[in-house]
Amino acid sequence: MELSNLKAESIGSILIFPDHIENKSKAEITEADGHVKLEIPHDYEVIIYDKNASASDCNMDLEINLSENSKLTYLEIQNTSDNNINKNKKIKCGKGSKFSRYFLCTGSKATISNVNVYLEENSEADDVEIFIGNKDENFELNTKLVHSGINSKGNVLIKGVLLDKSKCNS
Repeated sequence: MELSNLKAESIGSILIFPDHIENKSKAEITEADGHVKLEIPHDYEVIIYDKNASASDCNMDLEINLSENSKLTYLEIQNTSDNNINKNKKIKCGKGSKFSRYFLCTGSKATISNVNVYLEENSEADDVEIFIGNKDENFELNTKLVHSGINSKGNVLIKGVLLDKSKCNS
């Protein structure tokens, strides 16, 4: 399905295209059996605001392919106090592309987040994750940046506050 509006119902997210992007339907999203794939064309810029405040458990596999010189900013907020969240993300950064992810998690019964970013030549990735746990919440945050191309750059920053009996395994 091609995106011609700002809502991407299949991933529970809002996709925002900056004003200077003229053809907003070039980014393509597909979904099958809980697996979502987003293709971002070359020289293209997208912002995703992913707000996970669902009332049920969530299992999702997300694959994002950034073509040459494309840019993606991914803002993710999770606040689901009594649910189990299991998300797997695979991001392929094409030559000269830039991926930025900002993840704020204020709780869930159990959060498992697996993020794998593959960086090709001259690509960049920045990943910032902040979590706040209380009661008996559990976090398992696994983030990997794989530098498969020369001159690739990557930064990962994970910070958290754990109260009561909450735990984090990273």
